[in-house]
Amino acid sequence: MRRAKDDPLDQLLEQWARWLHDDHTELGMGCSSFLARWMDCKGDMVWGGSSVVQGPQDSIERRVELVVYELAKRDQLLVDVLRLEYSARWQEVATRHGLKNYKPHGKTQLDHALALGVSLRTYKGRLAKARAEITTRLGMTL
Repeated sequence: MRRAKDDPLDQLLEQWARWLHDDHTELGMGCSSFLARWMDCKGDMVWGGSSVVQGPQDSIERRVELVVYELAKRDQLLVDVLRLEYSARWQEVATRHGLKNYKPHGKTQLDHALALGVSLRTYKGRLAKARAEITTRLGMTL
């Protein structure tokens, strides 16, 4: 999808996708292995409490991911469309839909829609709904 450089939501979602790619996933969803956490904490693990988190606890990218996580409980396809569109944890989507050797980079919205088994109209509708939900939940004005 060709995105407008001055669209704040597109900029935010691109930033969110890069944040996920860098594996800043301190959401408590078991995303990091014990060894990775131990190494990140330089061997200083805190047992029985919250884990040591480096960086801001309430970053905008983390807030976006929390919204996406909540949306997935209601409409997984909506989230799958968003993740493919922005190449954000797209591997989970490919696995869930049995897409072998699928990489979203350089693909069109039609390619993504066909991979998900939906029409282009459905794909675009779900993408618009996901973007609207994120805008509303984060209190953004566009």
